[in-house]
Amino acid sequence: MSGERRWPPKFQIDDAAARYIANHGGRFYIWSEAVGAGKLGVIKTSLDPPSLEGMSFSHSQLENVLDVYVNEAMRVIDVFVDETIEPPVVWDLTYHRLPHRHIRALADPPPFRVGYDA
Repeated sequence: MSGERRWPPKFQIDDAAARYIANHGGRFYIWSEAVGAGKLGVIKTSLDPPSLEGMSFSHSQLENVLDVYVNEAMRVIDVFVDETIEPPVVWDLTYHRLPHRHIRALADPPPFRVGYDA
């Protein structure tokens, strides 16, 4: 995808990911963790804040992402993104069951999806 970098980025979230996050407190965290000699960063995600000191997050609220609200009080999903990550145009959040239940966050995904998520 091409486009100008800006904050806040857009969020694409599938229904299963929205339900999973809503059912687990409504908060979702995205951060980068250095690997190797610290030259590369791996995107990590969690429903709980990471236990890394000194990390600061930008906050976005996703409203009305569920057609049928799991909990009537849960109308907003709060997404917190590590401020050291360059903001993409779009974050794509998808639910996956294997190898364990989790949400995958892709920055600026391709305009099509390869494979099949069942």
